[in-house]
Amino acid sequence: NEYYRLLSNDDYFLLLGPFGALATLMYGLSSAPASQPRNAIISQTVTGAISLAFTYIPETVLPVWVRTAVAPAFAIGCMTKLGVVHPPAGATSILYASGKYNFAFYALVVLSTVISVIPATIINNMSSKRQYPIYWGFGDFYSWKRRAKWSLGTKDVGTKSTMPEEDDESLRGRMRSNKKEKSNRRVIHEGDDEDEESS
Repeated sequence: NEYYRLLSNDDYFLLLGPFGALATLMYGLSSAPASQPRNAIISQTVTGAISLAFTYIPETVLPVWVRTAVAPAFAIGCMTKLGVVHPPAGATSILYASGKYNFAFYALVVLSTVISVIPATIINNMSSKRQYPIYWGFGDFYSWKRRAKWSLGTKDVGTKSTMPEEDDESLRGRMRSNKKEKSNRRVIHEGDDEDEESS
């Protein structure tokens, strides 16, 4: 934070509040999904961009007191829908919605979140009883569209799927395998009932 202040002549600084929560998650709840690098980095990127976008709406249209409620609610909803819940990102979205901070602060927060992963990874893994991160999972993030499709119970979410065809085929294969396994269990169960009746 002091380095940021020095480089910018005190014009820019790090929003320290959310980073206290981030440190608590990374070192106190290192196995929690909300603590993982994917959640921390993507959620800060998404919620910050959304909240800052709301600040460009004129105050005559959207008063500040309304914006500070609506922008974080929308940002947190998007974060939850994407499956990257991270409480400190919800806190920063409220700060951004106030209109007191710009995209320079946003860039500092995202950069510092990325940097914070490095010491957390080193320190947590010094103990044989701890592991951080539990997963990186950035590649899995791009399957959010498929998760949304199945959660809505629809075949299409309005756009053409960009998932590889083999992924969908393997998913259908697993579904057929599970169905066949259930059918086999049912046949075995019925056979056992018949044996009990005959005996």
